[in-house]
Amino acid sequence: MQFRLVGSNLEVYGITQNTTNDEYLMVFQYANKGSLHEFLLSNFRELNWKNKLNQLYDISTNLIKLHKAEYVHGDFHSGNILQDQYINGDLISYIADLGLSRKKDESDLDDSICGARSVN
Repeated sequence: MQFRLVGSNLEVYGITQNTTNDEYLMVFQYANKGSLHEFLLSNFRELNWKNKLNQLYDISTNLIKLHKAEYVHGDFHSGNILQDQYINGDLISYIADLGLSRKKDESDLDDSICGARSVN
């Protein structure tokens, strides 16, 4: 049985357990172009505006789904947006790594630090 997470169109194929540390892992659909960060580093000049706008549309649509379900991602950055390219050339963007996601009302977001941050 396959299902999808709220806020992501990535298919979830199941759950497995790491035998060395007993952590549970979710098995997701493979995104063959990797993260948005890596994809843009190597392909930005080859993308036309239509491609870029389609990527932005996919990302926005997934964020809207997540927020309508009253969830906050908690670690949203270009490394957590995956790219998948189909045989016909269509490029699809997916939001991933929803591990830090939580309901909007679970904690006061103003008092907490989420995700990665850089120190100057």
